[in-house]
Amino acid sequence: MEAKALTARLIGGMALPQGVLLMSEERVALGYHDAQGRLQLYTRDLNPHWARRAGPAGTLGLLLLESLRAWWRTQQGQGEVRVILAGALAGAPLGLLLRAQALLPAWQLSLLSLALLALVMGSIYRLYAPFRQALWHSRRYHGAEHMAVHALEAGQAMSLEGLRRQPILHPFCGTNLAALWLLAFPLVLLLPVWLQPLMVLPLLPVFGWMARNKDRPLAGKLLAIGYWGQRYTVAHPEERHLEAALKAVEGLGLARGVGSASA
Repeated sequence: MEAKALTARLIGGMALPQGVLLMSEERVALGYHDAQGRLQLYTRDLNPHWARRAGPAGTLGLLLLESLRAWWRTQQGQGEVRVILAGALAGAPLGLLLRAQALLPAWQLSLLSLALLALVMGSIYRLYAPFRQALWHSRRYHGAEHMAVHALEAGQAMSLEGLRRQPILHPFCGTNLAALWLLAFPLVLLLPVWLQPLMVLPLLPVFGWMARNKDRPLAGKLLAIGYWGQRYTVAHPEERHLEAALKAVEGLGLARGVGSASA
């Protein structure tokens, strides 16, 4: 019962390039490594009424917003990262506006945009070493985040050894939601450009259903597709990544016995 009470208050998590973020109804906590490699903790208190009344879409939006806020606040002294983040945040709505004014049909424009995005991201990955390093760490922080959530859900001891025994794939991972969106992509292409990103909203109930009903045949098949995608977004963490996850759990205050000793 205690584990259920704890995880009922846990909303979700997010892997960032420098750490693991967890969010409960009352608080956001980010365990991260600063530019000097030191383990740090960022926390921010939330109004629990917002999270309880937000619904699935509002909760997802709140998690994304708080992740961006935490990422920005913990990048002090790293102006290059802040410039990149600010450019991405400004470019996203500008790109949607330009796409809405384009002369090409929506489906052609969407395919062209995806091709250009893949080209740009591939070029950055190949030519910009810090980007490769950030992705390398993000995948491992992602795995550590999943392990921490599994341990919280199971009421396990929060220690390095306790986390190492947990699986790195999780049914409620956002990668599974992205996989659903890709499955619906042929229908997405038929929508106006400005509506295409919002297609994720009607998929949220399906996402929740398949994650809660893993033993049903259809849910199992959908999850298998998501788990296949997670193998590209998640990797087995090293000790530093697990330590960041433990720091985030400590910051939330949802579990006792957080530490690096064996369980």
